[in-house]
Order: sequence, then C-alpha cells, then structure tokens
Amino acid sequence: MINRAPAVRASVLMIALWSLFILASFAVTLGYQVRQKMVLVKRLESRNTLTSIAEAAIPAAVAEVRKSAGAECFSLRDSWSSNSAFRDMRIGDGTCSFVREPAEPAAPDQTEAWGLVDEESKVNINTADMQELKALMQAALGVDETEAQGLAASLIDWRDPDSALSIPLGSAEDSYYRNEKYPYEAKDSAFEVLDEVRLVKGFDANLFEKLKKHITIYGSGRINVNTAGRAVLYAAGLPAIAVEKIIDLRAGKDGVAGTQDDVVFANIVDIVPAITKDGGFSPADVASMNNALNAHGTVVSTAFMVTAVGRTETDRNVAKVSCVIGINGDILGYRRH
Repeated sequence: MINRAPAVRASVLMIALWSLFILASFAVTLGYQVRQKMVLVKRLESRNTLTSIAEAAIPAAVAEVRKSAGAECFSLRDSWSSNSAFRDMRIGDGTCSFVREPAEPAAPDQTEAWGLVDEESKVNINTADMQELKALMQAALGVDETEAQGLAASLIDWRDPDSALSIPLGSAEDSYYRNEKYPYEAKDSAFEVLDEVRLVKGFDANLFEKLKKHITIYGSGRINVNTAGRAVLYAAGLPAIAVEKIIDLRAGKDGVAGTQDDVVFANIVDIVPAITKDGGFSPADVASMNNALNAHGTVVSTAFMVTAVGRTETDRNVAKVSCVIGINGDILGYRRH
C-alpha cells in the first residue's frame, strides 16, 4: 500500500504558504492604501489650515482700501501698494503676506514686494479698443504687428454681441470655434474671469502666462499713469520716449518705484508738461500724448487685487487666495488657488 501522507502534508504546506503570501499581499496593499489616504487627509487638513490663514487676512486688505476711498490720486508709494507691514502678518498659528510683483522700476536685487495691485494699472479687456489691445500684445508678448492685431481682434470678437469678424483675417468667431476638437462658440458677452482668455484663438498657455499680469476685467477701464508698467502705458497710446520718461520721473531720485521720494502725478493735465519740460517733443507729439491721456488715462484707482499667501512654521506648503476689492470695500472677485 502506497503511503500518501508526505504528499498530502506537502500540498497542505504549499496551500498554507500560498495563503500566507496572498494574505500578506492583501495586508501590504491595504496598508499602502490606508497610508495614501492618511497622507491625503493630512494634506487636505494642511491646505484647509493654510487657506483659513490666508482668508483671515483679507479684512486687513479691505480696511486698507477703505482708507484710500477719498484719495484724489493713487500711486505706487501709497501704503496699499508698498507696505512692509503686509509681510508675515501673524494670524493664529501661522503668518500671511500680501505679495505682489515689484513695481517698475525695481531695485536691482528686488524680487518681491508686499502690498496690493490696483486694477487700473492693467488693461481692461472688456472695455479696451482695438488699438489698446494691439499695442498691449506687442509690448507684453513681443509679437509682430500682424499677430498682435489678430490677437486683439480675437479678444474683441469673443466679447462683442455679433458674429461678424472685426478684421478679415486673423480673428475668430463662431465658425472657427465650432471646428475645434471640442466645439464651442464665441461667448458674445463680457469676460467674467481672466481664464476665459485661454478659450480665445491664439492664446495658448505660454502667451496667457505672459499676458495675465497686464490685464483685468475690473476697474474703470482707464489706465492709472501713476501705477501702470511699461507695457500698459504703451497700450494707452503713449510713445516709447514718453513711457520711459514717465517711468523714470515717477521713480524719484533713488530710481526705485514704491518709495517715499516717488513723484506723483496729481492730475492728468500735469503729465505732459512734466515729461516735456526738457524738450525733445514736437507740438504734434504733445497733442498726440494729450489725446491719448485724455482718452485712456487717469490718476485714480477704483479696484484692487490682493494676493494673500498663508503659511505656518511647521508646513513647507502654502495656500494662496486672491481677492478683488472695490474702492468702497466691497468684494468684486474671489479665488482660491
């Protein structure tokens, strides 16, 4: 009689080993999944904490804007624009900073600044005409005149109520967008968020990234000559020599914008006499600059962007909240990044 006991025991052992292997695999997989979920929960808790810190600082920005409500002119040296008190404000267990890009011209080693940005330092893409948008595209994006005109026309045709092209070639209306991979139509109404620009013909991620700091959908539609950068001043219709003189003059003796020696234009009528007093401009130049400033310029700001960044000492991550505040303190726009 054949003894099958060793074979049976071997089979049982193999089954047991395979069972242990499978159970161990399940345990490892389950442990990994639990760990991943714990990491995700921790990240969500961290983000909520950091976002709460950033949001808690917004009332300070609202209060700062309200302080300026009665001002007759607004400049880069104002406390809403340049204020080190907005750096690392203590909020609960963390800090919050109102961050902005350095104003033009910045100090050679300046890479960051603290304060708010007025929306009149940008071009309003809901109100700007073809010439403004075309000049902005050339100055901000470095494209040639033909491409700049196409991009400007595409923005206008996206927002205008009709389906007719602004220019014969280079722009886009419904027929163009219907032939996209995922078809849609031109909006035929005002931009509601800046990200809509990505839907417009010609504006890929690279161009939009370069352009977005120069454009807005808020404010009066006029350009504050005291605060706008070079690209936006070009968009106002000012010649290059006038733009450089404005930038240099308003920076004051130290050559840095946002300091107390800045020169502030109190009124639009003060600008042309100030930049032409040393000569170099013809009567036609003076007339052209006056026309551009009367059509597009201002020294007043009516809306302000605050970018609040929350952080804690124990977390390498940060949370960012952007908010647009009207001159009377009302919230016009809000975004968690």
